[in-house]
Amino acid sequence: MGFEQRGLGKNIRSYNNYDTNGDLIGYVIQNFISDDNWKTTVDYTYLIDGNRNRLESIRKSIANGVLDFSRKVNYFYSQHEVISSVQSIDPKLKIYPNPTYSVLNLENLNGYEKATIYDINGKLLVQKVISNDVEKIDLSNLTNGIYFLRLVNKNTDIVTKIIKN
Repeated sequence: MGFEQRGLGKNIRSYNNYDTNGDLIGYVIQNFISDDNWKTTVDYTYLIDGNRNRLESIRKSIANGVLDFSRKVNYFYSQHEVISSVQSIDPKLKIYPNPTYSVLNLENLNGYEKATIYDINGKLLVQKVISNDVEKIDLSNLTNGIYFLRLVNKNTDIVTKIIKN
């Protein structure tokens, strides 16, 4: 278990609670009137369960008492394939033009089995089985932006950045 306090501004404080693994399990954000009297006017409490869902509780001091509000916020996560470990490109490979407007040319693909294109969020957009030493990938249906080309063979994965104009 861990605890951390931070000042977020002149009249705002944050308190974070961590479990033994260092994962955030709850936090409180307090707005108060002044440094002198520490009277809390709004107290935001968030508890995070094992499924990473968040239970929110807001308590606000008002002239005649206290106003309480609470709700549970469910977060749903989807798995994306991690492609963050970029390896050096095989010097024999030719990938051009980059940036490209529509078609990406790949040459010297001996041993590579599959080419895939991902967006910057890791979403798979294009998948192509490699059957020749030279292949073309049509990117004309993609919007302009940054993408990642992943080439797979039996021994390694290679990932490189592709720019679509």
